[in-house]
Amino acid sequence: MSVVKFMLRGIFVGLSVSGIWIALGVAHAQENKCDISYTILEGDTLSQIAREAYGNTRTGVEFLKTFNRSRLRNENFIKAGDEIFIPCIRAIGDDDLESASSAQLPEVQLRPDVEVAFLTGTGFPPFSDEEYPNGGMITAMVGDIMAQTTELSHNITFVNHWSTHLATLLLERQAFDAAFPWYKPDCAKPDLLDSNARMRCRFFYFSKPLYRVGVNYYVASGSDAQLSSHQDLIGKRVCRPDGYFTFDLAEHGLLPVRDEQSPKIKLLQPGSPEKCFELLAAGETDVVTINALLAETMIKRLDLQGKIQEVQSLATGVTLHIIVPKTRPEASDLVRRLNAAIDALEKSGALDELKSRFLRHHFIVAG
Repeated sequence: MSVVKFMLRGIFVGLSVSGIWIALGVAHAQENKCDISYTILEGDTLSQIAREAYGNTRTGVEFLKTFNRSRLRNENFIKAGDEIFIPCIRAIGDDDLESASSAQLPEVQLRPDVEVAFLTGTGFPPFSDEEYPNGGMITAMVGDIMAQTTELSHNITFVNHWSTHLATLLLERQAFDAAFPWYKPDCAKPDLLDSNARMRCRFFYFSKPLYRVGVNYYVASGSDAQLSSHQDLIGKRVCRPDGYFTFDLAEHGLLPVRDEQSPKIKLLQPGSPEKCFELLAAGETDVVTINALLAETMIKRLDLQGKIQEVQSLATGVTLHIIVPKTRPEASDLVRRLNAAIDALEKSGALDELKSRFLRHHFIVAG
């Protein structure tokens, strides 16, 4: 198992393959020797290449093997003429986020017989939920999108621990090729992004948007809280489930974007959206913030109609996407294929029809 470890704003950044850590300070000093394609010459060995790129041999070789599995006929044997990609590993810190996120990996095309492994989770109705038809709206969309790319097959796995999806399953273990549905931060404003959002912008490509979601705020009915702007949340207990994005709260100035800053709210992050509403009903949080469609489901499920009210003045919106780790050699080609299929389905009206069908189902279920 490979593990990538990042210390935000720290000095040490490492990558472990089979439990052995690589010190990557050398990679920073030798960036002209990484993030490049390299054609194997007669007499080259992976050990020599790893030493040149990372200042490390054994673990560097394992990293190169892991990254280039789809390119090498035999990961233990290279020959002149083979082409590999030598990636750099960078910390998520104060360097130029925009230039890093726009760095282009080599154009590696997916083979026709590739099966694309998608990752999602449940409990996110109507978008991704095992109790919904076809696994939810976005799950059904992914099926229709992949049906447009007839030369590729795919599978979808539900892993119901959302907080493990990005850093652990996609980046560290490289266990999946893509994931959905994920919100996209405003990557053009790095100074307003927290560490999680910076990670998304740096290490993932985003498909074209699949759905725009309203992000709403809820308080107990009859609450005397006067909330007309996000600044009115300062000092309050705000609940959003663990694993859900928080970059919007950072953009509103409520959560820190750097380690030395202090939060202006007390953020509660229980393991489920139900728990947030239970805390609100019990008076143990002041505000719940979550997407509007999911909130409708939770309020009905917990029989809280009439006990919870929406604060309309605070409502915002974000878009949902398929994300693809930039560390996948074929990442850019996969995103191009996904976007072409999304364009075709939007032009035909198929996506709008699918959205309407799931929204009708959701309104029946949510009441």
